Amino acid sequence: MGHAMTDRRDKLLAGCLFALLFSVYLLTFSGRYHSSDEMSMLAATDSLARRGAWDTELIRWMGEQQGSFSPDGHLYSRKGIGTTLAALPLYWLAIQTGQVGNVQAAMPD
Repeated sequence: MGHAMTDRRDKLLAGCLFALLFSVYLLTFSGRYHSSDEMSMLAATDSLARRGAWDTELIRWMGEQQGSFSPDGHLYSRKGIGTTLAALPLYWLAIQTGQVGNVQAAMPD
């Protein structure tokens, strides 16, 4: 009986902690770009989510400020792939549902 009560309490505590942290997240994120670096990482995320490609053609207008042109003529980001891959599931989900903005889903503060 004691073990079941401890499990229930642990689950309740975990749920409350999740609700608290998620509430703080929702209250503090802006859902907009803060730098051109974020734009570059999100352009790579968009290319992966929509076409399975690594280019950042969405920000081609920025030229070599945020990427490098390859021999195939496409612009590719010089940023690491960590943020791009971390944002990919939420970004893809936002595209599929159409209920949440892509930037709001993928780029919290």
